[in-house]
Amino acid sequence: MKSPKFAYAASEHNADILYLTGFHAPDAFAVLESGENLSLLLSDLEIDRARSQAKTAEIVSYSSLEKEVQGKKSRRPSQIKVLAAFLRQRKAKKAIVPSDFPLGLTKALRKEGIRLRPAKGLFLPEREIKTPAELRALQAATKIAEAGMTRAFEVLAASKIRKDRK
Repeated sequence: MKSPKFAYAASEHNADILYLTGFHAPDAFAVLESGENLSLLLSDLEIDRARSQAKTAEIVSYSSLEKEVQGKKSRRPSQIKVLAAFLRQRKAKKAIVPSDFPLGLTKALRKEGIRLRPAKGLFLPEREIKTPAELRALQAATKIAEAGMTRAFEVLAASKIRKDRK
């Protein structure tokens, strides 16, 4: 069986996570892809939006899992303990991560018994081949950009530089 893929980042800044989930989020969240299963570990602020936007089968509340990991202890568990529990519950004791995955997080999860290794090559090689819908979107975006540049050249060509250089 192929190793699952694990990532932790904000989808607004990470194209791989956005591609996997279809969900735009400004804050980092955990994503685990294992075969056909996709699981997200999100803050409660993002849960409802993720349920309506994300293309995923499982959305896990960070605070619920945190309480579960805490149990009867008085102190809240670290983020590392919660992430490790998220992975272990999904039988992911090892996973492939993107090449830009944080080293500190990798080391901390290793202490929790989770083995991570960087992807050889692209994290999601399927992103290289565009679907017909993606090609249409790229063509539409190119036409919009070209129209904007054409208009910008028109404005610049019609402009006059005054003596005060404005």
